[in-house]
Amino acid sequence: MGGTRRLRESGKAYLPQHESETETGYKTRLQGTTLLNVFGSTVAQMTSQAFANTVTVDDLPEDLAYAQASIDGKGKTVSDFGRRIFDCALKRGECFILVDMPSRGEDERTRRDSIEANRQPYAVFINPSQMLAYQSEIIQGQEVVTYARWKHTVVEREGEFGEVEKTYVTEWTDTDWRRWEKPESKERDWPVVGEGTHDFTFEGVRAVPIVHLSFSEPGDDGLRRPPLMDLADKNIEHWQSSSDQRNILTFSRFPILMLAGMSAEDVPNSNGKAALGPQTLILSNSKDAKGNYLEPSGAAIAAGERDLDRLERAMALLAAQPYISRPGSITATQTALEEGKSSSIVEHWVELTAQALARVIGMLGAWRNKPVKVSVQIKPEFAAMTANAEKVKALIEARRNGDISRRQFWIEMKALDFVSDGFDFEENEAGLTAEGEGGFEDVAA
Repeated sequence: MGGTRRLRESGKAYLPQHESETETGYKTRLQGTTLLNVFGSTVAQMTSQAFANTVTVDDLPEDLAYAQASIDGKGKTVSDFGRRIFDCALKRGECFILVDMPSRGEDERTRRDSIEANRQPYAVFINPSQMLAYQSEIIQGQEVVTYARWKHTVVEREGEFGEVEKTYVTEWTDTDWRRWEKPESKERDWPVVGEGTHDFTFEGVRAVPIVHLSFSEPGDDGLRRPPLMDLADKNIEHWQSSSDQRNILTFSRFPILMLAGMSAEDVPNSNGKAALGPQTLILSNSKDAKGNYLEPSGAAIAAGERDLDRLERAMALLAAQPYISRPGSITATQTALEEGKSSSIVEHWVELTAQALARVIGMLGAWRNKPVKVSVQIKPEFAAMTANAEKVKALIEARRNGDISRRQFWIEMKALDFVSDGFDFEENEAGLTAEGEGGFEDVAA
């Protein structure tokens, strides 16, 4: 998700060091490898299409109208907030949204006092990487969170001009909450810096005011697999193969000079090393003297090109599948698709996001003791991609049969909008030029 820079920083975790490869050689190979970020491009494209139009909220009460323009209390619109949670669920399979109420003032003893003081509840995005533990139950067909504990870092003012970064762990149950602050010394326990009780009720059920958005079912280990994980894995495979391909090109581009029948004195040298070049003449009095250049046959290079070609075709198909295919296992997603609620998986993900936003707004109302039922309308623009998905299948088949070139394949993919406008073609051109493919200059044009 972090592109070339993040993968280079990850080093051997995603690009193993070959046996007998020196540390210097490995670092050179790592720094010379460039990611063809199909995963990142696909996520950006799907998110952009899903939120191509402004999200609208039907039946929004007047006292919650502020949420349309600032659902998080910091100026993030419902559209922006929806885009963020959709993007996160695509990348990680899930995300969480806390619906909180500002702290009460000195004169506010009850929630009614806070309502009369016009304190506005707000939504807080929680990345699944922050969530340390959570528990939930299915009540009346809806997931209700009953326990949650997560870590978060904030920047707070210190003194007149200073700032300090502080880390907290917050825990909520359906009756109370508690917060701990990370101490400066690792040897000390985390002190409790805040705690209290709450009486939050949503749709008649005591709960933790958190909405859980998920695009995938939990596995046997209880973890949720990101829906585009197969594409991410294939992208890493391409990263590794392209590293080997660029490395072999680095060496194969320079022919090896072979000299025979000569003595060491015949070869010009500088500081004890052979000094060879276009302006150097090698002379020998030996009648058996000869020299020629050895070059690789190119079989390994061709094999590498075929492997990259195969991987790129596989990634293109995986990127297109959410627009056209249905899951093979019996899941809630498949059930919804078969009931005709959505025509593709990506459209179903949009529906789940709309439902999550509606529950968030419902919880905003619950904090103000006001039952709220709204309908969130997300109007994606997937029609062109859905239609183009069949064309992608045909392109992949044509490429597999050798009817079109690898370069033309990506030109056509660009024309079908399966490569996002934000894709960094120049960065990839620099990496792919070393593979003898000429980069993506024709596509970018």
